[in-house]
Amino acid sequence: METISLIPENSVSWVLASIGAAACLVQVLFYLIVMRKVSRPFPTVHSSRLPAVSVVVCAKNEAANLSKFLPIILTQDYPQFEVVVVNDASTDDSDMVLAQMKISYPNLYYTTIPVDRRFLHSKKLAVNIGIKAAKYEHLLFTDADCMPESDHWIRLMMSGFASPGKELVVGYSPYARLKGMLNCWVRYETFWNGLQYLGFALMGKAYMGVGRNMAYTKSLFQRNSGFSRHVYLASGDDDLFVRDAATPDNVAVVVAPGSKMRSQPVTSWGNWMMQKARHLSTAPLYQPKFKFLLSCEPVSRELLWGIALYSVIFNTFAAVGAGLLLVKLLIQLVVLGKGAKKLEEGKIYWSSLLFDFIIPIILGYIYVRNYFRPNRIKWK
Repeated sequence: METISLIPENSVSWVLASIGAAACLVQVLFYLIVMRKVSRPFPTVHSSRLPAVSVVVCAKNEAANLSKFLPIILTQDYPQFEVVVVNDASTDDSDMVLAQMKISYPNLYYTTIPVDRRFLHSKKLAVNIGIKAAKYEHLLFTDADCMPESDHWIRLMMSGFASPGKELVVGYSPYARLKGMLNCWVRYETFWNGLQYLGFALMGKAYMGVGRNMAYTKSLFQRNSGFSRHVYLASGDDDLFVRDAATPDNVAVVVAPGSKMRSQPVTSWGNWMMQKARHLSTAPLYQPKFKFLLSCEPVSRELLWGIALYSVIFNTFAAVGAGLLLVKLLIQLVVLGKGAKKLEEGKIYWSSLLFDFIIPIILGYIYVRNYFRPNRIKWK
């Protein structure tokens, strides 16, 4: 009868076990130092001074969503704000919908980018036009397929500017809950990424935000020459702008209840792949320190899983391999559970047991594919 090898018995096993232990340590430190930041209490500064705000909404063939969600933005409980909608070369009834709304909502301003088959452009053109059209210094950004979770959304996001020196506010934008595995995948991946970039921002190391729920001042945009450093890319209006404009002291994080923008999720795996390809297309342009830090997590994750599975399948140092993985998963569930409570994401953190190993593989595949098919990336 074959005995089970619970601990390393030769030099190869010791090397693999040591690599697994190092990978486990990286994972534990990542969760306890970065991901845990969001669930810990951090000060939210309230101020009686509420600056006038221009809410910039980019829309491309979003007639139905404009009809559904734009009135919720236009009727926010806030003393002085306008909503600037940039209708980006839409071929549906968006212009008609906006014209009808303008009659009922005097705080709505909209402009249209005409369709031009000879000139292809990214979302950055629409954002640029929206910023130029905005009459206020403080700018709050979202998309046409997003719904504020309360009528205090603007008020809560603007609270991020209350502390002295804050010029950029990073919020959270989860996806709506639907049935099916795809929706579970999209919501979990968005939640996990949210804990990561919000955690780094709370550490004074902001490297990205999401354009569906972020704010900054017009002077910050102008001081950093807008999107001129990466205007040739289809994406980057949010994360690469944060890369250029963020400092350890000028970024605020707002995740208070009611401050979130809930987005409509994709409904096919193909659309999710295209969406993710667009998001990942900017990663090569991150600062070297962030590329290193962000790559350490998935590499150490896959190493730990691989070594743990090897130790069990091939009956060598099984106790060590399985034990390291168990420690990592337990800490992960605790940290993600607290983060899900803070971000009001329910029980989505349990999906980590199902997706933890496979997500880095899929994202790695998309990242490599982007390298060979860069011209296929577009924002809509």
